[in-house]
Amino acid sequence: MMGQVFVTDRVTAMRLLLIASFLLLAGQAVAQPVLDESDPLIASVIVYSASYSIERWEGYCASEFPSTAGAVKAARETWMDRHLDLLTKAGNILKSQLSHDERVQIGVQARLTNDELEKKLNAAPMGSRKDWCDQSPQRINAPEMNLLRRAVLVNAIESLAP
Repeated sequence: MMGQVFVTDRVTAMRLLLIASFLLLAGQAVAQPVLDESDPLIASVIVYSASYSIERWEGYCASEFPSTAGAVKAARETWMDRHLDLLTKAGNILKSQLSHDERVQIGVQARLTNDELEKKLNAAPMGSRKDWCDQSPQRINAPEMNLLRRAVLVNAIESLAP
């Protein structure tokens, strides 16, 4: 059973969220921060981190195993299309609630965390990496990645979005 970390500071919560998101996408068990998805800012960071992870995921697989590129791209496009309204509203919330420097900080943290994940993935045997990319479309399309099923998160974003 994974442990829980209760977080009250929103900046710390956003950093932990980004790290946990990338590790979960890699299939690693981590203590999942218990974040208040009813907070529109936290909900928006969740949406941002998921979309960023999927984009990086696609790039990694296309680079490392070009034969998987088409399926991963199609899964990413489907996910992005399904979440387009949520992505737009989350982006607007991040722009209205955070300074430019805070948004840059979140983006840098997301990039650095994903870079670390890719280093770990690259250390795995080639067959494991290939399997990971072969299974990526199923992971992207998994119910856990469908943020529209998270009513509290969707309602939080809807409540603040113009």
